[in-house]
Amino acid sequence: MPTVSTPSPLAQALRPERAWPLTQGEGVVVAVLGTGFDVSSPHLRDQVTLGENEVSRGRVGVDCVGHGTFVAGLVAARPRTGSTVAGVAPGAHVYGITVTDDTGATGPDVIAKGIRAAVRAEVKIILVSVVSSRSSARLQAAVQDAVDAGALVIAPAVADDQTIQGPVYPAALDGVLAVSDPSAGSAARGFLAPGQAVTSVCPGGVCVGTGAAYSAAAVAATAALMDAYHPGLTRRQRIGRLTETAYPIDAGPTPSSIVGLIDPYAAVTAVLPQELGTVDRVPVAAPVAPMPPPPGEPAWIRALIVAGAGLSALALALWSAAACRARSDRDE
Repeated sequence: MPTVSTPSPLAQALRPERAWPLTQGEGVVVAVLGTGFDVSSPHLRDQVTLGENEVSRGRVGVDCVGHGTFVAGLVAARPRTGSTVAGVAPGAHVYGITVTDDTGATGPDVIAKGIRAAVRAEVKIILVSVVSSRSSARLQAAVQDAVDAGALVIAPAVADDQTIQGPVYPAALDGVLAVSDPSAGSAARGFLAPGQAVTSVCPGGVCVGTGAAYSAAAVAATAALMDAYHPGLTRRQRIGRLTETAYPIDAGPTPSSIVGLIDPYAAVTAVLPQELGTVDRVPVAAPVAPMPPPPGEPAWIRALIVAGAGLSALALALWSAAACRARSDRDE
């Protein structure tokens, strides 16, 4: 398995540790709908409650793809001595719900069942880490039920492998907070958060991955930090806080639907005018000017990044498939 020894680019960009003296997300649960969850990693031990498998009666604790485990780590992995891996909200708890088969395939009705399971569990942050190329009446109804229950439904605005042309679901539905990586260009929608070459736990070790689902995990974890420090806010207030504290960014040719780059520290510490009298006043950093797009990188650097991410994904897929087959043989 690939390993890393340098700080995670996600942590470097978001710097969530600035908010950790105030909150690490304690007491907040984030439902993660994904490919399964391998909780054998010491980073995730005691951090994940295994919920339903909405595809089969198989175990939620098996993750043949590795994606669900990776996302759970981005949200709530516990820091450990000698490791650079840590979730954005390491004090939060993950409620894991499997909504794919062993290959990572899913559909709108299965995702709908996962959302309903999270609502039944009274979870107020629901991260759908996988996407469907189509919607359904059941998925729309499930999202609406979650909204009515006061939950934030967060989902990637594009598929991680970017093979789906056109909108993806549930992010394209009303009521869902769509998230993109800043590199998504014209496909970017909603909130932005780093999703390229991010580091997290995976079955058997530590891996590097790239995808909008990892950006969405950063937003969900930021919401957990915010909810822990400001309990009792309405859904509208929570969305307003995430939106108004997002870092302004010069999106260039990208659509006007971009909100901005998520800022965990500001989401926790900002005192918004409309909330005066409802939240405690804390020091807030001075406003900053919009951040220009990063300068273009030389082609050989981009090639190395793409090649490295591809090799990491291939190694993860081959290792996870072998591990899953071994576990399936033992279960029979």
